[in-house]
Amino acid sequence: MTELTSFIAPVASLAPIALTFVIFEVIAFVVFWIILSRLGGDKIRPKPLEAFKGILERLALLTGLVLQFPQILIFFGALKIGTRLSAETGDEGSNYFIIGNFTSVLFAFATYAAVIHLTNDFI
Repeated sequence: MTELTSFIAPVASLAPIALTFVIFEVIAFVVFWIILSRLGGDKIRPKPLEAFKGILERLALLTGLVLQFPQILIFFGALKIGTRLSAETGDEGSNYFIIGNFTSVLFAFATYAAVIHLTNDFI
């Protein structure tokens, strides 16, 4: 029985982090929808793959921050610049790209702050 308890305790401590992440992702979905409708109009349409990539990016950032690995921000920046240099879009796409990236990083920071607050300095 102690083996089961020793496994469940760390997993249970991740529940507040997972719940906080899901809540902030719902908020991020609404915020990105508003940004897209304001900047993109009819020219830019939301794509499910792009939304999934955004969720994955924020999850990677949050994981790096929770594990006290701030270099994830450098990796994230380099990855975004590298992928952006190979892509060509119009002005509307560029505006959404920049605003979207900053918003994504801010949501990762906000989620991290909420996790720290809710778990009473988990780290």
